[in-house]
Amino acid sequence: MSTTCETYFLRNSENINNLEKDEINHIVTVRRHKAGDFINLVNGKGLEIHCQIKSVSPFSLIEVSRIQENQHSPEIVLVQALIKGKRFEQAIENAVELGVDKIIPWQANRSIAKWSSNSSKKFGNLVITASKQSRRSFFPSILDAQTTKQLLVLLENDESKMIILLDENGLETLSISKNKILERARKFDQKIYVIIGPEGSISPEEINQFDEIGAKHYLLGSTILRSATAATAALSLLLL
Repeated sequence: MSTTCETYFLRNSENINNLEKDEINHIVTVRRHKAGDFINLVNGKGLEIHCQIKSVSPFSLIEVSRIQENQHSPEIVLVQALIKGKRFEQAIENAVELGVDKIIPWQANRSIAKWSSNSSKKFGNLVITASKQSRRSFFPSILDAQTTKQLLVLLENDESKMIILLDENGLETLSISKNKILERARKFDQKIYVIIGPEGSISPEEINQFDEIGAKHYLLGSTILRSATAATAALSLLLL
């Protein structure tokens, strides 16, 4: 499968003739592809189809090859506390590009930013755009924002969980412990949850609640990172 071709989203389908009008418009009008050009289609579930454009009016494709990729192991889930401004968007975009499998926005006790009625659509579209940009065949899912209470229930109900809590007071450094963490997760088929707090840090009450369900504290380094930077640094260690 070519990694140099641009990637487009074949939503909810494995049929190249079911490409949505918005994607066709982007291919023809925005990117100005012509007959004879090659593109890749992905369905967000591991399917990649390498195609050649047969014609642009009417738009039609010729399938060259297809491959179904396997999901990588272990599964990595980012629990990202809501933060103000563009930093939350940057954290999500970086996480997608790095290869995260799932994103859980978290309305932490000290989060100033709020999840609004249009946030689901906004960040859902951001995930799709970032996935296409980074040429991913598997697109991560993103949930609606969870309160701490909701997040704790979600984590408690996952019997395969391994919880990594990024904490400036952690006794172990993630960069040193990452191989051990990944090996254990693969051996016991565990899902790794990486919890990143808000700019005002995780409250003591929340830390205690995470500790009660088995969270392990890890330090990223000698400097204090902002929330979005910490997410990117932690996922880089675990995914690259």
